[in-house]
Amino acid sequence: MIGIFGGSFDPPHTGHLEIIQKFWGKFPKAKSLLIIPNHISPLKDRKSANKADILEMLQILISSFDPQKTIIRKDEIEKGNISYTIDTLTSLKKEFADEELFLLIGEDHLRSFHLWKDYTEILTMVRLCVYKRKLQKKLNSAKNHTPTEKIIYMDNQIIPVSSSEIREDLRNGTRNKYLPSGICNYITGKGLYSS
Repeated sequence: MIGIFGGSFDPPHTGHLEIIQKFWGKFPKAKSLLIIPNHISPLKDRKSANKADILEMLQILISSFDPQKTIIRKDEIEKGNISYTIDTLTSLKKEFADEELFLLIGEDHLRSFHLWKDYTEILTMVRLCVYKRKLQKKLNSAKNHTPTEKIIYMDNQIIPVSSSEIREDLRNGTRNKYLPSGICNYITGKGLYSS
């Protein structure tokens, strides 16, 4: 099996780290976990950091993991346009035709999953590995439009922060406690998110 964890990672933080750790705790025999930073999400119009800085910060974030198994993929961030999950998965399905694919998404994304581009086709290619984002009840299948057998819930610790909150703190000259020290040092050294 192969895990797929996409996002903006602008910047990466301990919430992302917790998800990676819990994935490996739940699926220690997985072949790999692909970390896929997007260029631009369909729901956002731009990023604050450039692609080189995001890739460097991600490298810092995953430095304690086996580099043969926890792998940063540059496909989306190098593509230079909006990243749709269906396009990414179609490409990965061809590349890993014999592997079962697990797409990591937050519970908040599960609530709107039926609005994603070609979501029914996505479900033919992957199972959803859903991590907790906020204290809320799990959705039943009727409410989230996703068959129960397609969902695996992760027992991750909820890290109550988002990248946008961290960026706001950095703009205000405050270090957010959920920003790993190595990434904080990188951001400070490069002067990122200061305006």
